[in-house]
Amino acid sequence: MEWMKIFKFWEGKPVKKCRVTVAFLFVAAVGGAQANDFTVRNPSFEEWEGGLSLKYWQANVDIGDSMPHCANSHSGKCAIYLSKATPTRGGMVQLHQSLPASELSGTVVLAGWIRTKNHVSGISALWIKTVSKEGKTLALDNMYGRTPHGSTDWTKYEIHQKIPPGTARIVYGVLFSGDGESWFDDIHLTVNNSTVDDGKLSAAPEVAARPTEFSGSGAERLHNFSASALEKRIDFKILKDILDARRAQIVALGESGHGVSEFSTVKSDLIKYLHENARVSVVAFESPMQSCAEVNTVLESMDAEAAVRKCLFQVWHTKEVVELFKYIKSARAAGRTLDIVGFDIQEPKFKPAIIDEISRNTSDRESTARALQIAEKKLIVALKDKQFDGIEKTYRDLETVLRQRIKGMSRVDEVARINYLISLLTARQDYISMQQTALGGSERLNRRDAAMAANVQLLAENLPKGDRMVVWAHNSHVARNWPGPTGSLMMGERLSTALSAKLYAIGLIMGNGRASNNARQVYEITQPESTTLEGVLSGQKCKVCFVNLSDSQQDTRWKQKIYTRNWGINIIQITPKLSFDGLIFVNEVSPPKYLTR
Repeated sequence: MEWMKIFKFWEGKPVKKCRVTVAFLFVAAVGGAQANDFTVRNPSFEEWEGGLSLKYWQANVDIGDSMPHCANSHSGKCAIYLSKATPTRGGMVQLHQSLPASELSGTVVLAGWIRTKNHVSGISALWIKTVSKEGKTLALDNMYGRTPHGSTDWTKYEIHQKIPPGTARIVYGVLFSGDGESWFDDIHLTVNNSTVDDGKLSAAPEVAARPTEFSGSGAERLHNFSASALEKRIDFKILKDILDARRAQIVALGESGHGVSEFSTVKSDLIKYLHENARVSVVAFESPMQSCAEVNTVLESMDAEAAVRKCLFQVWHTKEVVELFKYIKSARAAGRTLDIVGFDIQEPKFKPAIIDEISRNTSDRESTARALQIAEKKLIVALKDKQFDGIEKTYRDLETVLRQRIKGMSRVDEVARINYLISLLTARQDYISMQQTALGGSERLNRRDAAMAANVQLLAENLPKGDRMVVWAHNSHVARNWPGPTGSLMMGERLSTALSAKLYAIGLIMGNGRASNNARQVYEITQPESTTLEGVLSGQKCKVCFVNLSDSQQDTRWKQKIYTRNWGINIIQITPKLSFDGLIFVNEVSPPKYLTR
């Protein structure tokens, strides 16, 4: 077969002569009290040096030389103002300040007021992170999934972040990306030595409050997987039985963070078992379609490490994944089918062989090839200057030509090949469309995840009868329900509608240890509180646990909302039974063994 953030905050530049009218919280702790209010200088953004320069703030970009913007405020004269006209870095504006926190404990609360106008894509948010003395991020909350969108009046928002052990500094501020306009005002900071629930989220559910009650039916459905599950295959038999009973065709394996060695090991071991015992014949990665298709055709003659580098995104360029590719090579050498495919639309350019094949299937091979080559060159330039006018038309017109051509074909293999070429042309249009939207915004997520869902669905439709496919991606892409930005609809949600019971979605989450972000920077996992999903599962005293949430007899408390940590540090809220059919919990994790760049 032939197919397949942690936000980086920039800390440095002081805000000078900027339209962004932010006053930061210059703080000094008031000791000895249960709740410590920090002295905030310029809390309503009234103080300016020479009328132009705002005190106490630092920014990730040179915001400009505009006068303070005071047309709208929640109180006083001025407010923070950010708009689509504001220069960004990485698609985002980030303003911040920090305070020493080595002697602080409990919960830090950042509160502020936000107003938006025509803010459809992107984010308008408060943000806060805790940092160790080595500079590692211990916990981060950027209001992911609960930021205001559209046109909203002044509304108060709060972030409640527990201060993890080892915190040396707290960094906090405001974020903006996308379109429209946003205002921020009246920022306030409190440290409270008792745990406080986030004001925008409901209280932690009963399931998290009494984890010791997970005896009886709940505990009986927790199954330990060994570290080398391939040698003890009975560990995975429970999942095979579930798939057989449900007649599930697609096994979606998520992960709460990409940089976790144990996630890749467990997923690889499970794929090996399901390939040998449950008719899995395709592994579909959240990686470029074209690159993985090219690798799939020549895998037997490639080195496994070279295949990983060519097919997958760099986040999975690890020795753990290389071991899986070695297995796939050996299985195919023994005559057992196991294809590698990609389903992501993010790919820098068409390969010459693809341009040639698309051209050969049109009436004028030479002119088509020239048109594609010109379009590809224009796209490279457009990715830098963001001027995409007219580029999509070349790919759209060729897609129409190929769709007409396929109507006269009868051979199944020919139809499949043209469908693949059509998918590449569609993916190119989706990629261009996605690049024209704001980083982190709902519109960008919608376009990418809609395209990826369509690719996975097409793969599912073309699976041999009785075979299964494993989908390898982040939890946010495989979940049946996910708390993304307002208006976003993720891949798993779309697949849940299209495939229904044919899909079995498994979320992988971590408890303790260390992991790596997408830039390969190592960070500490936030210690799981008892009011989180990780806290509940760590109470089961297992190294690696599996929970079958699709069991109709499973504890009803899995139907309640509960906190969980995306990437091991970002707090979000999910309803486990609505988001996943099963969970795999790894208590202690470590960074992958990366291949050298």
